[in-house]
Amino acid sequence: MEEKKIPEIKHDWKMKIMVWALWYTICFAAGVVLSVLFVTKQTEPDPTDRTVHRLIFAALAGIFIEVVLFSLVFPIILGKERKAYKETLLRIRDEGYTPALVQFMTENHLRVSADSKKVGYANGYALYLTDAAIISHDYDRALYYSDLVNTAELFRYNTIGMIMEQVIYYGHRIQIAAFTHNIPACEQVMSEAQGLYNSTKGRNPAIDYMIDGSVFEYYFAIGDLARCEALIKPYEQYEELKYAAYQSMGRVFAKKGDTYAANEFFDKAILAARNGFLKQVAENERRFALNNGGVQ
Repeated sequence: MEEKKIPEIKHDWKMKIMVWALWYTICFAAGVVLSVLFVTKQTEPDPTDRTVHRLIFAALAGIFIEVVLFSLVFPIILGKERKAYKETLLRIRDEGYTPALVQFMTENHLRVSADSKKVGYANGYALYLTDAAIISHDYDRALYYSDLVNTAELFRYNTIGMIMEQVIYYGHRIQIAAFTHNIPACEQVMSEAQGLYNSTKGRNPAIDYMIDGSVFEYYFAIGDLARCEALIKPYEQYEELKYAAYQSMGRVFAKKGDTYAANEFFDKAILAARNGFLKQVAENERRFALNNGGVQ
C-alpha cells in the first residue's frame, strides 16, 4: 500500500475575513471620532467637503489603527500566552506526554484558568491534560480535566481550530466512557456528537481519525471487532496516523486471540513512533493488550 501524507488543514479564511471586517468596523468608528478633531470647520469650511474628507480620514485611519492592532498591540498582549501554548504543542509532538511536559501543562492550566479572558487557552490545556491522562490509563484524572473544559466557550465558534477541539472533546468523553465500560454514557456522548461528526467527516484524514478512533473504542468495548477493524484499517496508509492505527489493530488481534498478528502490529507501531515516549506507550499497550485481551 502506497503511503500518503495528510494534506495541510486549510485556514478558515471566511472566519478570518469576518473577524477583520468586525475589527475594521470598530476601527472605522474610532476614525470617525478622530476625524471630528482633525477635519474641522476651520480646515474645511464647506459642510459637504468636510463630510467627505471626514469619511476619507476615517476610512484611512481605520486601516491604520487595525494594522497597528494586529501587527503590534495584539501580539504584545497575547504573545506570551501564545508562545507558551505553541511551545506546549511542539513539545507534545516532539517529546510526547513526558512527566516534565505534563507538569508544564498543569502549571499553565492553573495560571490561565484564573483569568476569564484566557478561557480558550484553559480549554486547550485541559484537553491535552485529558489526553495525557487517558494514555496513562488514569481515567479518573482524565474525567477531572475533561469536566474542566468550558463547553460554552468551546462550542461558541465553528472555526476549523474550534471544530478540531470539539472533536477532541467528544472523543475523550467517548473514550473515557468506553474504557470504564460505561456503555450507556458512551452511547449518549456519541448521540450528542453525531451532528458534529456528520458535518465534519471528510474534511481531513487527521480529523476523520479523531472521530473514527473514538468510535472504535465504543465498538471495541461492545466486542464488535469487525467494525473496529473496518474503521481503523484505512488509516494505516497515512504516515502521520499509522502509529495509532497499528496500535489499535494490535489490540483488535490481541482480543481475537491472535498473538502473532497482534505482536506484528505493535512492532510496526514502535517502528512508526516518532519519539521514545511513543515507543514506550506502544510497549505498554502491547502488555495491556496481550495480558487483558486488548482491554484497557
